[in-house]
Amino acid sequence: MPKQRVYWQDFARSDETYFHVKPVPSKGADVNQITPFGTVMQEGTPQDSQHFNSMDESLFAHELAIGMLINFARQNRFEIEKGTVVLTNTSVFPFNNSQKSVPLKTRRENGDYIVIAEVAESKGNYGEIVVSDRLNNGFKIAHTGSAKSVTVNYQIIGGYMK
Repeated sequence: MPKQRVYWQDFARSDETYFHVKPVPSKGADVNQITPFGTVMQEGTPQDSQHFNSMDESLFAHELAIGMLINFARQNRFEIEKGTVVLTNTSVFPFNNSQKSVPLKTRRENGDYIVIAEVAESKGNYGEIVVSDRLNNGFKIAHTGSAKSVTVNYQIIGGYMK
């Protein structure tokens, strides 16, 4: 049975800018009770084990599917191209100039191939790894974070169908 998608919602009040601060003498001189003004307009999605476990299970299923795809490709003797690229960023956050063109060792019939990227080493926060501009002779790869250097191992599957 497919998983039900969870649409996360924020907790919202009609007026979240003001708070009522009331001292609590029975708890001590430095203890206050803080109560927000306004009425609850929307209950937020609970942050509990049911919701977080569901996310973890989905991530695990994704990793399992990628593993099965790689295993299928190997069993059917598909060519899997592997490589490593070092992305360098010389800009100051929030700017980023880490995009790099990666040439393919074997020219593909089309750009319909899968690039599986895995961060091997990072000097700072790398954010996300983004693969773009897939052509039959190469692709571009970048990170979205503030890291000065990120080493990415990649695997390429497919791109041979006409």
